[in-house]
Amino acid sequence: MVADKYRKPPQAPPLFTHTPDSLVSDTKRLIADSKALQDKIVGGVTPESADFKNVLLPFARDDNNMSLESHIIGFYQAVSTDAKLRDASTEAEKLMDDFAIEASMREDIFKLVDATFKKQKDDSSLDNESRRLLEKDHKGYIRMGLGIPAGEQRDRFKAIKKRLSELSITFQKNLNEEQGGLWFTPQELDGVPEDVTSGLKKGEKGTENEGKLWLTFKYPDLFPTQKYCKNAETRQKVFMANENKCNQNVKLFKEAIVLRDEAARILGYPDHATFRIEDKMAKTPKTVDDFLGDLRKRLAPGGLKEIEKLKDLKKSETGDADRYFLWDHRFYDTLMLERDYQLDQNRIAEYFPLQTSIEGMLNIFEQLFGLVFVELKGKDRDAISETGKGEDIVWHPEVHVYSVWDDQSEGDGFVGYLYLDLHPRDGKYGHAANFNLQPGFITENGTRRYPATALVCNFSKPTPKKPSLLKHDEVVTLFHELGHGIHDLVSKTIYSRFHGTSTVRDFVEAPSQMLENWCWTPSQIKSLSKHWSYLTPEYKQAWEASAKDG
Repeated sequence: MVADKYRKPPQAPPLFTHTPDSLVSDTKRLIADSKALQDKIVGGVTPESADFKNVLLPFARDDNNMSLESHIIGFYQAVSTDAKLRDASTEAEKLMDDFAIEASMREDIFKLVDATFKKQKDDSSLDNESRRLLEKDHKGYIRMGLGIPAGEQRDRFKAIKKRLSELSITFQKNLNEEQGGLWFTPQELDGVPEDVTSGLKKGEKGTENEGKLWLTFKYPDLFPTQKYCKNAETRQKVFMANENKCNQNVKLFKEAIVLRDEAARILGYPDHATFRIEDKMAKTPKTVDDFLGDLRKRLAPGGLKEIEKLKDLKKSETGDADRYFLWDHRFYDTLMLERDYQLDQNRIAEYFPLQTSIEGMLNIFEQLFGLVFVELKGKDRDAISETGKGEDIVWHPEVHVYSVWDDQSEGDGFVGYLYLDLHPRDGKYGHAANFNLQPGFITENGTRRYPATALVCNFSKPTPKKPSLLKHDEVVTLFHELGHGIHDLVSKTIYSRFHGTSTVRDFVEAPSQMLENWCWTPSQIKSLSKHWSYLTPEYKQAWEASAKDG
């Protein structure tokens, strides 16, 4: 039973009540307000009078307020079932990106930021985060081409940045909305687990696909087929079709490579890699190349030995192993684990029902970080929704919502909101990722704004006869993405610019990678696991029936 003190968050969760028209109109309003602020500052501040308080701070606060809406506006294209809403979200993101490019290339603003930087880059009266904001903003203008003299080259650089934004948004939209797949007979899918094939769409009677099953390229269909399908031709067809999906993205990718190289050269870099790595820990492409070369030298001999073992296994199965194809690998790697190590991933998955694993993970995070997770359902959602309607605080009925708190030892304070969107559907982002919905920051009156963060995954859906079961690598994936979510929640920054996972690129994965360790610790694995037959009497009956049949 949850204590009453955890039932009344001091901040309402965000609303997901947008329409296609409101997404675009809200975006235009945000852009107009931000541009008005920029013009006001440029009109009222000179380089001589410019300082952090009258230039950088107003812009940072504007970023804070914009981010409360802009992140959600762009989020719809990754999760909405409404194609019109996804299209509007994409259009809104393009508008926002174009505005960001225009703003970051305004020379009148750069002059004020540059003057402030020269005056206050070593100013000890500024806190560390404010000095970092000054440094990053100043460097950002230079990396956006304002070190280039005004004229043809700078105009070309701006055009390239806008086109790269369009390419990136379109590329991801194509992936999100991909709905490809292949028809197969049940015989062609021999070996694929029954809990996968039973959930596949069946061909309609009287059509050429009668008696066949529709296999999509979504993870819950794709990976089990590559791992367990005994038919090599099926595996090849699935592999090749999946690798060639969204082929309209090929020309976008090629264009982006050429444009990135051109943009880097305009800025004075020899190539895009040098430009990208400059502000990372590695600093130069040579450091990366040397590191990868050293890894290859150390790992390749072991890899070649393993491939020979896998080829021997293929030969024992087929009588022919002169060639070992990419579509062979998942199948024979899985077979080797089962035969040589008695490791059956499907049997292991029986002990990791999705909901049990999530509860176990949240319990681990409660112990590690002194947190309390309170799932919000039914009337609890209604009570905290600004509209009084619980359905308005989620974008899909399947989404789980938690209010997150510090426990008593940490002061019982509110931390933020966690959302879990766990299963695939049409138009949804196709991988596993963490999305910040609203960042945390310190408001103008000194109070804290609390974050909201979402895990978007694509685990198999439960059925009346069996819950969603996770392979161990999926448990690791879930823990990893939940680690990003926790990083997003417990982060405490002054500015939204640095909140949570908005940190340096080559550090952002470190917290999640460290937290993955718990997926390999026996005591924690035990706390995460529970055989699915113990979840409900119905599941127990289904398991007993399947055990008799098997």
